[in-house]
Amino acid sequence: MIYSDELNIGDKYETLKVKISRPLNLQFLNSLGSSNDERFDAHVHPGVLFNFCSITQSPSFKLEDGLAAVGAKFETVFYNPLRIEETYIIDWEVIDVYEKRSRTFQVCKVIVRDASDAVVMKRKITNTFIGGKYLEKRVKWEKKEGYRSAVPISDFPKEGYSIVGEEKRLTIGKLRNYSGGLPGPTWPIRNIHTDREISIRSGVGKPIASGMMFESYLFELLYRFCGDVIYDNGEMATIAIHMAGDGDVVTPKMVIIDRYQDDSDSKYYTKYKIWCENQYSNKVMIGEAIHLNAIFMS
Repeated sequence: MIYSDELNIGDKYETLKVKISRPLNLQFLNSLGSSNDERFDAHVHPGVLFNFCSITQSPSFKLEDGLAAVGAKFETVFYNPLRIEETYIIDWEVIDVYEKRSRTFQVCKVIVRDASDAVVMKRKITNTFIGGKYLEKRVKWEKKEGYRSAVPISDFPKEGYSIVGEEKRLTIGKLRNYSGGLPGPTWPIRNIHTDREISIRSGVGKPIASGMMFESYLFELLYRFCGDVIYDNGEMATIAIHMAGDGDVVTPKMVIIDRYQDDSDSKYYTKYKIWCENQYSNKVMIGEAIHLNAIFMS
């Protein structure tokens, strides 16, 4: 058996087909604290597909007991609105594998198509692996290097220049709704997001939110500010830099950093810095967004 952390460049995960029903969309809206947002009566919340784009959702995903995959970096391009009661086909291909600061990273290109084979979303997701042998390796490296984590990007926008979204209080119930898998007899699936024992064994300490929840909060903020244009021609690129979980409060924020006209098509674009921070004002995710259609992904 080949485990997921052993896959290399060119390897593919097994395709997933999933129908986003109205009840399933509502389950995720509840997990994100957005069930009263009428904007998502007509559209699938992208956070649903963010979740199903995780390598952990592929039928072929498999790790040794005690290991877990964690999303570290996410890039997204939207092509078409996401419709309720539509079936989506998700494909993964490993396009890079590298090591940095003692961690092994695996980068996947993810393509999401609807039932007519039209591309609705492209993602590039960088995962790392934690727990077991990876935890031991990391602890030894931190001790050797005297490493202490720090929040990067010292020139990030200061308070007062930001557009502030709704506070999102994380609970174990919301984490299970988001990361517990499809409703059924095995729900919720046991993982570092839904199960205290597994999160402790993996070295996390408590159930943590998927980084894709933070992405979802940022999309909601962009959607409320920009409208439907973000669905049709928007792009996001984010990096998860810290964890937050059961009991924490996360707030999405953004600031406009540029408005410009592209000489190649004479269209106007707006660019934003986006981030989520916890109740202690520590950033847990940072990134950028843009519309109409600049290119983040190669």
